[in-house]
Amino acid sequence: MAVPLEITRFYPGERDTVGVIQIYYPEKGRAFTPLEVQMANLLAKRLSFVIARKKILSMHRSNEKREAIVGHTFRALRTRGGIKMKEVFNQVIPELADMVSVQSSALFSVTDDFNHLVLEAGYPEMGGYHSVGKRFPVSTEPAFELLFNLRDYPVDSAYEILTPSYLLVVDPQKSELISDNMKHFAAVHSINSILYIPLTVDGEVSHIMTFDALDQRQRYSDDEINIFLFLGRELMKAQKMERLDDTLHDFKNPAIAIAGFARRLKRLIQEDACEDATPQIQKYLDILFEETSRLQELALSVYEVGKEQVVSLRQVLQRRFEINKEAIREQLKQNITLREGPFEPNLKVRCYVTHLERVFDNLLNNATKAIPLKGGLLAIRTYGDDEWACAEISNTGHLYEEDRQRLIEGYGEGRGLYITHRIMRLLKGKIEIRGGKNSTTFVVRLPRYKEES
Repeated sequence: MAVPLEITRFYPGERDTVGVIQIYYPEKGRAFTPLEVQMANLLAKRLSFVIARKKILSMHRSNEKREAIVGHTFRALRTRGGIKMKEVFNQVIPELADMVSVQSSALFSVTDDFNHLVLEAGYPEMGGYHSVGKRFPVSTEPAFELLFNLRDYPVDSAYEILTPSYLLVVDPQKSELISDNMKHFAAVHSINSILYIPLTVDGEVSHIMTFDALDQRQRYSDDEINIFLFLGRELMKAQKMERLDDTLHDFKNPAIAIAGFARRLKRLIQEDACEDATPQIQKYLDILFEETSRLQELALSVYEVGKEQVVSLRQVLQRRFEINKEAIREQLKQNITLREGPFEPNLKVRCYVTHLERVFDNLLNNATKAIPLKGGLLAIRTYGDDEWACAEISNTGHLYEEDRQRLIEGYGEGRGLYITHRIMRLLKGKIEIRGGKNSTTFVVRLPRYKEES
């Protein structure tokens, strides 16, 4: 006996769900009584109700998850320090605990040339396969190559499920899409399946989310995948808002300095002393040009960071010190003694210049604010230490040991140190903080660039 099954669509763009319930009997040529037909129709209606109710509950759960994800993002926006990606990520991932037994999760972004990935956020915050900010080649992980169409997937495997929306590695230890290093990490942390979800912008994959599960999942439902995609899109928005917050924070010092130098330039011109002050005017014009160009780079850094360059650590630090000196003057800070040097010559680093400038701006700004009201010293110097190029920023002011430990771990109250720690990870550098009896010193360590013979 075949009984039609029908469920009316829930949304205007959806199709009605239609199907058939088949009931099998051992007899041939059986004649069905009216009661049997009525019972079969009742069964079909009851089953339609159960399926519809299950779909409603699934929709309700999906909406709850979406509201929770959006709620965490908006609460982060309301905080004084602005939105911080790592905090949002570590708050929203536990919301998915009843859907997938997450051992760890990560959000990666890809460079424009599709050659490298950068870990933007990870859960848990410590103990992941890659540290946040780590940059590594796409070619080191076959699964990523496949998602970026850099590798063919010619045959179906019993250990992976590949769909247009996701890649599910059912058994990481037997899959050819998992590198040996990742297999070892999965074995140590009891990871038995890995879900990869590509996130697209204008048809191109720009980010990938991964979910490492304790269960050996054989499949994920469409509703679960839709929630993961929604989460990924919200995290991409959070990342853009974080970069915007960082950029707005770092606009302050150059903007103050530009205003100060522009006023000085205007005063020189109004005093009709242009001929006698030509070198000074040229200096002010150079600084105004460089700082307005830097503001433009900061604005563009919401989307990109430019190209790596080999630069003199001394020159970058001295120029940011000059800008900070003007900010001190514009903010009418009193009794601050400035000291430069000694500087080691020919100390070079390879980096994104905008990144290095932002590190120095934030550290100089924080050091200036930490000087007591009665005044004190602000000093800079550079030196080499084996394979490291080091820059020191020192200020008068006592720093308690517990505060020093918190700052080293990147948990300062201000946004400047949060930005600094994140950028230093991208630059593959380190930050040391030394506290004296009445002084504090920040040491920026970067890999030293050596000329090729």
